[in-house]
Amino acid sequence: MLWLQYRYGWDVNDVGVYLSVLGFAIAVNQIFVMKLIPSVLSEKNAVIFGFVASFLYYLLAGVLPKGWMLYFTLLILGFSSVANPCLRATLSVYVSDEEQGALQGALESLYTLSKVFACSAYGILLAWSENSDGFLVGGTINFVSALIMIPALISAMSALKKYPIKENSEASVNFIRSYNKGTEKIDISSCLS
Repeated sequence: MLWLQYRYGWDVNDVGVYLSVLGFAIAVNQIFVMKLIPSVLSEKNAVIFGFVASFLYYLLAGVLPKGWMLYFTLLILGFSSVANPCLRATLSVYVSDEEQGALQGALESLYTLSKVFACSAYGILLAWSENSDGFLVGGTINFVSALIMIPALISAMSALKKYPIKENSEASVNFIRSYNKGTEKIDISSCLS
């Protein structure tokens, strides 16, 4: 969150308040929005909706001139949190009971590796953008994140179109319901029909 300090001159307290509100927005989305997903959107559409929400957040966060405006984008960022459980639910339909642990482990490994590489790359981007003048200072990270979301969205749309599943299948609805139970451990094998 160093970009908030460089871009808007926020101190540790400002960043802490922002992250607290962000956490609250994501919690509200996980509690209320995730319960509606199976009845309103298919898992495929929810994945795409989450990716588009991420793209919009990053784009807006890159262009907003004042830090207080970021608070209005938190709802959009909160909506992006629906993509992960819906993607996991969609993918869980394609593997057998015996492969569920391997699938979820592989997904978690990829997620962790992406965080490691993103932190390194974003540190370099932040250092580069700190030395430039004007509009891109601090916003560079957000623009790059938005650009990364474009091929991710295209790949997801292509894969989801290529591998059709029964919309709102019982397995994925159960997965999302178990995901909504909060901190309870998710038993993937019980999600398969």
